[in-house]
Amino acid sequence: MCGCGLGGGVLPVWGLVSGLWYATLSQHVTKLAIQKGIEAGLEEGIKQIGQIIQRTSAGRIPPINVTDMLSSGKFTNGVNLYDMVKYINSMSDKFPDRTYTQFFSKIHGMVKVEGIDTFNANNNANIAAVAKAFEKCKEAEFAAHTSLLSNTIIASVVTILVIVLVMIIIYLFLRYRRKKKMKKKAQYTKLLKE
Repeated sequence: MCGCGLGGGVLPVWGLVSGLWYATLSQHVTKLAIQKGIEAGLEEGIKQIGQIIQRTSAGRIPPINVTDMLSSGKFTNGVNLYDMVKYINSMSDKFPDRTYTQFFSKIHGMVKVEGIDTFNANNNANIAAVAKAFEKCKEAEFAAHTSLLSNTIIASVVTILVIVLVMIIIYLFLRYRRKKKMKKKAQYTKLLKE
């Protein structure tokens, strides 16, 4: 009876609502971490493509913006160096001047002539660097947000324990008063019988 009066009937619904909130927040955190990882992977990928081009001395590198690559919608679940090269190959019409002709002909050769297998075989270290940057940033972002969640959960558990402790103290106090009252009543009835 005491638990019902103090809100015991509400707690199952609150648990359901809290569970749904936590599930939604954890999905959002995962999506945000993947997005930050993709951004870091694209930045590292642009650097790695620059290194690949410099190895082959294929001319000047055009200014490629990470936000343009993000807004393209091609990199939503992860980052792959070959996919970046394919996307840059499709950007050649955005740079009509002849200053980047050698660069785009080399990129076109990587995509159309070499293919994915030869590209991966020739650029293992660059591919690993992009994957490492993606994973590292994704994990760091996820850890930053989940530590916030775990701190919140710990605070909630401590709050619940304090509430339970206060309820137990109130129960023991009321029980003590009742026993004292019953003892006094028993003494009074004993006195009346005499």
